[in-house]
Amino acid sequence: MFIGDKMAKRLTKEEWRRRRRRKNKIHITITVFIMLVMLAFPIFVIYQIYLDKFDIQNTKTEAITQTLSNGTVIKAEYLTPNPYSRPQTRLKRIKGIVVHYTANPG
Repeated sequence: MFIGDKMAKRLTKEEWRRRRRRKNKIHITITVFIMLVMLAFPIFVIYQIYLDKFDIQNTKTEAITQTLSNGTVIKAEYLTPNPYSRPQTRLKRIKGIVVHYTANPG
């Protein structure tokens, strides 16, 4: 059998249609993917600009020191705001208070 014999095989109408449909599906899938990427990229860039412009983060850590009447010193250090986990939204009501010791030096 020669290599040219396989190349010379003629496709039936059904095989030709099947290959054409598969090729069209691939083209449509690639086109839709490219369009989604083209839409998502500007949205991502605009979102990043929005976050940078309206970011309410404060890089300073605020520390409050108070001395009680018995001489005990209370030092409170608050975390900096973070739009993802600490966005500084006001509480409607306080559900509880938790005090814990982390054993950090200083």
